[in-house]
Amino acid sequence: MNSGIKRLLKKSYWVRFAVWLATLNFIDLLAIMLPTSPLQKGKKRVVFVKVDGIGDYVIWMASFETLKRMYPASEYERLLIGSDKWQGLAESENTFHRKFFVDTDKLIFNPFYRFSKMRLIRNLNADIVINPRLTRDFLWGDSLVRCCGAPVKIGSSGIENLMTKVQERISDRWYTKLVIPPEKGRHELISHLEFLSEIDPKIEVKLTTTEISDVGYCSKFNLETPYAILFLGAFTADKRWPTTHFGETARFLSERYMYQIVLCGGPDDKYLVDGFAKHFAGNFIDLTGKTTLLELANLIRSAKLVITNDSGPGHIAIATGCPAVVLTPGNHVGRFFPYPAELGVRQTAVLHEMPCFGCGWECIYKDIDENSPKPCIANISVNDVVGAIPQLLGYSFR
Repeated sequence: MNSGIKRLLKKSYWVRFAVWLATLNFIDLLAIMLPTSPLQKGKKRVVFVKVDGIGDYVIWMASFETLKRMYPASEYERLLIGSDKWQGLAESENTFHRKFFVDTDKLIFNPFYRFSKMRLIRNLNADIVINPRLTRDFLWGDSLVRCCGAPVKIGSSGIENLMTKVQERISDRWYTKLVIPPEKGRHELISHLEFLSEIDPKIEVKLTTTEISDVGYCSKFNLETPYAILFLGAFTADKRWPTTHFGETARFLSERYMYQIVLCGGPDDKYLVDGFAKHFAGNFIDLTGKTTLLELANLIRSAKLVITNDSGPGHIAIATGCPAVVLTPGNHVGRFFPYPAELGVRQTAVLHEMPCFGCGWECIYKDIDENSPKPCIANISVNDVVGAIPQLLGYSFR
């Protein structure tokens, strides 16, 4: 499949729907119709389908203790169908008795891979399948639920679902129970607990943050001096604060706090480092694309500060107790950042408020290049960021 079609698939729900009608639906139907092998099992089997991003998984982890009480190991075998993007974090966690991971790109672009994964979930012979994602997607999570043969299929009606209304009407029928959608602007931590309360009203829920345990994976990096970690990347280019601003912020941290500057991120962020270096003349350590997720979590745990775009590292920072400044766009303020004040986490969401806030990332500024930040991100100033740091760290300067 050529790169042009791949770009269209990522941008257009209608193109995704057309590809599903032409090919993917038939692959899924074949996976559904082929017989499964009888399976002897003593416990009921509940499968959780969660194939979105790293930050989404980190937030969802806060619900795990509730899940264990809802589906106790004495009665249920808990299984996870997860994204390979956060496989490293999930494999170190013991909520699920068995875990399977999927590459969401291959699930669309490789028909043989899709068929094998759909057969895998079909052959699990689940009693219950649950999709806890609160913004549903048609080609991934919903389709995996569809191919599961469980008699009980539970999901959310969803908010800002990643599909057309036609797709939504189709995939709604793949569930036996749809929970009312979360309230717009409510933090995801709260919405996950409300989702579980709708499934089992008797279950007691408690609002808390995720805690990622220390697994000691960072000694090889030998970062002995106090350091701050900057994450230059974001899920899409239009959510990314300019590297010029990151460079100026790094200079402030180096001069005012004497922090060693460390850059982290995924391999796709590597190209941003040269742009940063043009605007920061000091020494810095570039670990972009060089860490596993567990190594990254422990690097963040030991850092004095994290500065990041609205992305997974912000949630990891909170889960490891590291102070975090999160550059927050206006698409759905309050859903992910900032965290509820009553949790008392050490984080600051820096925003440039605009009348169009709450757009659900349907930006009204259509003439802006897709590789440039949207105004709500581009207009966050360096002064906005550096001004938030002293209070977050408990410093005062005269």
